[in-house]
Amino acid sequence: MELQSLRELFLTELQELYFAEKQITALPRMAKAASSRALRKAFKSHLNETEGHVERLEKIFDELGVSASAGDSEAIEGLIRDTERLISEDAEPEVLDARLIAAAQKVEHYEMAAYGTVRTYAELLGRKDIAKLLQRTLDEEKQADRKLNAIAGEINVEARSSRLDDASSSRSYSRSQKHSDIGGFVSGLGLGIALGVLFAPVSGRELRQRASGVADQVRDKVADFKTA
Repeated sequence: MELQSLRELFLTELQELYFAEKQITALPRMAKAASSRALRKAFKSHLNETEGHVERLEKIFDELGVSASAGDSEAIEGLIRDTERLISEDAEPEVLDARLIAAAQKVEHYEMAAYGTVRTYAELLGRKDIAKLLQRTLDEEKQADRKLNAIAGEINVEARSSRLDDASSSRSYSRSQKHSDIGGFVSGLGLGIALGVLFAPVSGRELRQRASGVADQVRDKVADFKTA
């Protein structure tokens, strides 16, 4: 088996990048799913840049004298599948935005690593003209990632606040429900005592002793219920 040359490796990596750029079709759906105006704008802006990245890669293939073709990339396919899944799942608006940013940045980091690699290969192969084109794309990917970082700084805090509000509401409801349960419990026991007092066939003294004992039981039960 022949050993792969650096030029062949360079072409393989370019084909994978070309595949990745062509496959980032989830951006329009991500923009539609986002509730943050700034995030929607960032996704739409990067979609326009992605179209430019595809054209730039096609120009590079042309200058290398090879036809533009895409090579499969399981990594980018997996990232896109995860993004599609996130879009289809239910979540609070702020939480969904935070998840969309995380998914988008995973793709960005994949592309930044890949573009940095092929730029270096182009330099080593003496193709400084191609290296400059690849560096332009790399710079744009880094800028897109910085934008997402800035947006995430606000959205992640909103997502955390939403989570805390939900937890606070849940605790308030739990306390309210518990008080209601205590009230019902006490009312039920009180009714039982009253019926016992009215209908028990015993002397008045014995009845008063029984009532006092039951009242003590009620207090004990209520105390146990509150601490449960």
